[in-house]
Amino acid sequence: MAVFTRGKKYWICYTHNKRQIKEPTGIINNGTDKNRKLAEAMYFKRDIEIREGKFFEKKKNSDLSLEEFSRIYTQRHVIPSHSQGSWKITKNKFDVLLRSSLGKFTLEQITQPDIENFIAERLEAGNKQSTANRYIQLLKTMYHRANDWGITSHNPTIKIKKFSEKKFIRERILTESELARLIENTAHNQDLMDATLILLNTGLRKSELLYRKWAEIDFDNGVIRVDKRKNDKPLYAPMNQVVKDILLKRRLRKGGDIYVFQSRRSKTPKPYHYRGAFEAARKRANLLDLRIHDLRHCFASYLAMQGTDIGMIKELLGHEEISMSLRYTKYFPMKKLEAVRLLEKISIPILAQPSKSQKEQEINNLISQLNETT
Repeated sequence: MAVFTRGKKYWICYTHNKRQIKEPTGIINNGTDKNRKLAEAMYFKRDIEIREGKFFEKKKNSDLSLEEFSRIYTQRHVIPSHSQGSWKITKNKFDVLLRSSLGKFTLEQITQPDIENFIAERLEAGNKQSTANRYIQLLKTMYHRANDWGITSHNPTIKIKKFSEKKFIRERILTESELARLIENTAHNQDLMDATLILLNTGLRKSELLYRKWAEIDFDNGVIRVDKRKNDKPLYAPMNQVVKDILLKRRLRKGGDIYVFQSRRSKTPKPYHYRGAFEAARKRANLLDLRIHDLRHCFASYLAMQGTDIGMIKELLGHEEISMSLRYTKYFPMKKLEAVRLLEKISIPILAQPSKSQKEQEINNLISQLNETT
């Protein structure tokens, strides 16, 4: 029977329209048969409603507005699975959504044309297509969760397609002299220089480093543990000697801190936000087109230039699909040269052998020499 416990309460699980739905019953699992049977009764009730085709006719949650559901979505999905930095970005998108015409509708009332009009409004307001894709993905995920949680069977985002972002892929790889210039202009701020060097040597995203606590730094195994990430999969970033030395020195200087990079201005423990300091450093270094995220691209590109296997680069970056890492294969010039040189071992011996016409010429020359002697 599809009755299970999550936290301290019973949940039920059933299938409707080939989709599995998990629904909270609100009944506390106190270890008694009475409460267990109440949860089972709720499961049987849903089963009968589905068989009679009356399941969603009786759902009260279908009257939820987008704003009301956004609060449920935030508590049940965003906060448990997102880092603080990622949550702030999502919150900003919520604010824009709820100020638009979509914020006035219930989940059932929103249609595909409504979403398409909202996206058109964002583009007219100056948003890039890549930014519009973030709104599309947010709405798709919200409706997907609403379907999973049994709140509604309606999903107007199914046929909404994202814009292609291939032409927007931007890579800024620092040359050796540019890298030296950047580090030189961060030297006045120890926190900023440490963060810059760690990002260059680990490939971590800014938020993945920003919110790291000392409890997540494993010196014994030489890894930085990142539990909450963009794709919800944990990452164990290996520390080379540069990173390990930086962190050990910071540990000695800031032993009482909770965060590896902790703000000095806040009364309560909060991460140090180094974006402003980085902006000033890049201006002094005359690297105006450089972003913090470009340090991640530099990490992967430098590895590729050294001939690191693309599968290893994928693992180090924490990419879910190898296709996301293939963009760095263009930095494999020496590997490509080594590959084609393998064919020399086959080709050179063949070329060294005399051809048929050469053999015939040699025989004719011998015959000519014999005729001359006779």
